[in-house]
Amino acid sequence: MSILLVGLDDDVAEELVRRLVAEGDEARIVVADRAGAARWRALGAYVAFGDASDDDLVERASYGVRTVAVGDGAALEPVLAGARRAGVDRAVVCRAGLDDATRAGLDASRMDYVVLVSTRRRRIAAPRRRRVAPDDVAAAIDAADDLAGNPRLELDLSDEGAWERLKLPQRK
Repeated sequence: MSILLVGLDDDVAEELVRRLVAEGDEARIVVADRAGAARWRALGAYVAFGDASDDDLVERASYGVRTVAVGDGAALEPVLAGARRAGVDRAVVCRAGLDDATRAGLDASRMDYVVLVSTRRRRIAAPRRRRVAPDDVAAAIDAADDLAGNPRLELDLSDEGAWERLKLPQRK
């Protein structure tokens, strides 16, 4: 299996690359900084250099990939456009929150998707939600990639039910 990582938090991306490589999967990552490429290569990832908002770059990096994992550090629209043209079937989107524009972009892509809301901004009078650890987010992305069928899910990782949907043990 092959996954392209775009705009994920560095700690999450590192945990995910380690996990994928250990499982025998291929990890690819889009990076804008050539100096940081050695880090990703040392972990076993294939590196595509350039701006993640360049949908042509994302398209080239996506050929042969089943899933693109997109974090808050990347504009969703160009990533989905490039991945879709390359024939990517699934997007796993990790966001601090989910808005209508993100939802509309995913629906327009016609790709299967799993949205993982990993943190939420605290609202007045709302209970504080715990921040999800990078290794847990990486496990959730990996599990979302492995889900059978054609999912179109939105999961809040602070909710134990999300872990059940991903077929993962409950987090503490």
